[in-house]
Amino acid sequence: MIKSRSDYGNKEWKDDARRVLQQLNVFSDDTRQNFEGVFDWLHEHACSRSYGLGTKLPWDKQYLIESLSDSTIYMAYYTVAHLLQQQDSFDGKKIGLANINPSEMPIDIWDYIFFVDRSYSSLKTNISKETLDLLRNEFQYWYPVDLRSSGKDLIPNHLTYSLYNHVAIWPNQEENRWPEAFRAKGHLFLNGEKMSKSTGNFMTLIEAVERFSADGMRLTLADAGDSIEDANFDEKNAEAQLLRLHTFIQWAKEIVAMSSSQTTNQSNVQESTDENKAMNYFDRVFQSEINQSIKHTEEAYDNMLYKEVLKHGFFQLQKSRDNYRELYSETEQLNIPLLKHFIEIQALILSPICPHICDYVYQLLYPNKSIMEAKWPIAGEIDQSLIDSCEYLLDTVHDFRTRSKKFKDHNKATIYVAANYPQWQTFIINELKNICQENSSFPDTKTLASHFTNLKGIDTKYTKKIMPFVSYCQTLVNEANNNIHILDRHLTFNEYEILNDNQQYIQRELKLNELHIMKTDDAVNINNSEDITPGYYNIIFIG
Repeated sequence: MIKSRSDYGNKEWKDDARRVLQQLNVFSDDTRQNFEGVFDWLHEHACSRSYGLGTKLPWDKQYLIESLSDSTIYMAYYTVAHLLQQQDSFDGKKIGLANINPSEMPIDIWDYIFFVDRSYSSLKTNISKETLDLLRNEFQYWYPVDLRSSGKDLIPNHLTYSLYNHVAIWPNQEENRWPEAFRAKGHLFLNGEKMSKSTGNFMTLIEAVERFSADGMRLTLADAGDSIEDANFDEKNAEAQLLRLHTFIQWAKEIVAMSSSQTTNQSNVQESTDENKAMNYFDRVFQSEINQSIKHTEEAYDNMLYKEVLKHGFFQLQKSRDNYRELYSETEQLNIPLLKHFIEIQALILSPICPHICDYVYQLLYPNKSIMEAKWPIAGEIDQSLIDSCEYLLDTVHDFRTRSKKFKDHNKATIYVAANYPQWQTFIINELKNICQENSSFPDTKTLASHFTNLKGIDTKYTKKIMPFVSYCQTLVNEANNNIHILDRHLTFNEYEILNDNQQYIQRELKLNELHIMKTDDAVNINNSEDITPGYYNIIFIG
């Protein structure tokens, strides 16, 4: 039986609640759209009922406060709970440090705690002003809610009601009383299906820890998904993640052992990773990638995007280390101090997710010193051109390796690179700049196709190549946040120099006896030379 109701359809109240939503961090557009959808249809909701568990309605004890309405500002109680009840007293029967009985806390006392304009002199109470001010100061200090983490199924009720009730109790106090962030999560699937005891697709936390360890389970959960969409805990993935962690530990042990076995002269070499003078090209690339990982991982943590944390702070960082090892030849000495720096950074930025393993690895570097005493690393300089150039180098060698499979018994090759676009492409780029200036952005593909059809200034033999090149330019500009000038300098490095400086690496990887790298401007009689543009090289294999 419904005794009363909350009129969430009231326009003035709803408009105020929308103001709370506008300044609320919800971490994703999907979550915000869900909230806005609820505001569109939400109207009345019962605030009391005649059965079940709950708090009795103050003005009519035969009814209970409806639970979803009762729980929307309970976070305010957290700020003073430690003073009102003992830590092990979940029912509140053991009085806390403030030595106040529940019966001594009528509504006007709570008003004094929650509202700064209430005076102590207006109260009828035996509780001292000093004690009530202690409660009030705790609330004033800790509120508002920094973060409420919840399930997406509570957006249509509990979380939305919370916005309404905060603005009702603390109107026009958006800076110091309204919640600052709500993080809504999806449900957790197991192996791509809903968990169910009846089907046997079920796993408890204890079972997961016993099978995959605490850190292995935490790593898999972090990788299961971030968004409002349902996450998936995959057992095969958990096993793979556990193996990754084990492999990292064993490799870290090897590097620390190598460092310890170096001669005195070697160990006295400057170990600072900030001294680029002692570093070669590969070292400097790796250092920049480590710094970039610190930056992106910190941003992901700040936004509670733990899958992104692992992307930048584990998987990509491990890949950077693997690439670094690949770039060195077997006869070259790896930079051990830099690898130790990598191990330390890897342990630090992964430690919130895998604290036990990261602490163990950290103590390999610093015996008897816990990672709990360490500070979060500060990212150093990030040279994006170095990172871009190395990614280009690795992709190029991979492409060359694929092409080489088509040729038998080759032992020589020539690589051709272009410093400038051919004339017809330069013409298109200038046209695109003009179009972008007039429209502030690129029009749709259909409009561009119409513009370039039969356009004077381009030889008809390039007709079939025009739109593919336009699409290529669109991609470059979009990836550069609509910066049209990227078409003038889309390579952030000197393509010829990168290939030429790393000629030995390319030759080693392709198993060539002889390798030449030439600019198209310096070469003669090149087939399809106009297809060679900045970023689009060509390689000729010779038997």
